[in-house]
Amino acid sequence: MAEKASVQKRNKARNPFVAVVTFIKEVFAELSKVVTPTKRELISYTTVVLVFVALMMLFVFGLDALSAWIMANLFGNGVVLN
Repeated sequence: MAEKASVQKRNKARNPFVAVVTFIKEVFAELSKVVTPTKRELISYTTVVLVFVALMMLFVFGLDALSAWIMANLFGNGVVLN
């Protein structure tokens, strides 16, 4: 009897309309758990992200400048003298 209920449940889940309705119900259930950050938290999170992005920009700029300097010293500065 348990197997029959399991098969019926599985067949019901394969119905695309039931799957869509179930998905939408689950989305609303998850959205009800979302908590909006306070103004202070939002400012804090934004500051952390901006500082991190600025540090990553400096890091990539440093790598780019270093690799350009190494290439210029290895292969010359690209000036052709006749």
